[in-house]
Amino acid sequence: DKGYIKEDTTWSGTVVIRGQTVVKRGCTLTILPGTVVKFEWVDEDGDGIGDGELSVEGRLVARGSKDNVILFTSASPAPKMKDWTFVQISVNKDAVVEYCVFEYGFSGLQVHYSTGTIRNSLFRNNYEGIRFSTTDVLIENNDIVDNYYGVRCEAHGSRTTITKNRFRGNDYTFFPVQKNWDSV
Repeated sequence: DKGYIKEDTTWSGTVVIRGQTVVKRGCTLTILPGTVVKFEWVDEDGDGIGDGELSVEGRLVARGSKDNVILFTSASPAPKMKDWTFVQISVNKDAVVEYCVFEYGFSGLQVHYSTGTIRNSLFRNNYEGIRFSTTDVLIENNDIVDNYYGVRCEAHGSRTTITKNRFRGNDYTFFPVQKNWDSV
C-alpha cells in the first residue's frame, strides 16, 4: 500500500499507516502534540522487517511537548524491534522533531540530504535509533536507549552536531559507516 500527501496536512489523534506514506515535495506535514502514529505489520518482501514507513520529501514539523509527546510505534499488540521500517526525512529544509518517541522500528528516524533539529526525543527498541547521511542537523538532548545501533552515520560531508544526548543499553552506541573503494 502506498499513499501520497500532496498538500499541507496536519495530523492529530491516532494515525495508522499500512505500507508506505509519502509526503511530496512542497508540502508540509505537521504532527500535533499527543498524536500517536502506528505502523501496521506488513512484510511484502519477506525480509522480517515491517514495511510501514513515513517518507517525508517535503517538510516535517513534529513538535510535541514535554507533557504531550508524539509517538511513532508499532500497531502490533506484542511489539518488537523491526515491526516497521522508518520515518525518513529526505531533502527537507528546517525539519523539526521535538518531544517525539520512536520505538520498534528498523530505523526510528533516518535523515538524508536535509537540515533540521532533532531534540528532546526518545529512541528506544529500534534496530537503529537514528541514521543519517549528508545532513546539517542538530541532534541534541535525546535519550537513545536499548537499540542495536544508537546512531548510525554515513558522513558524506555531513555537518551534523550530536550533543548532550544520553546513550544507554545500545549494543553499539555510534556506528560511523566508512566505505573503502579498492582500485581495479
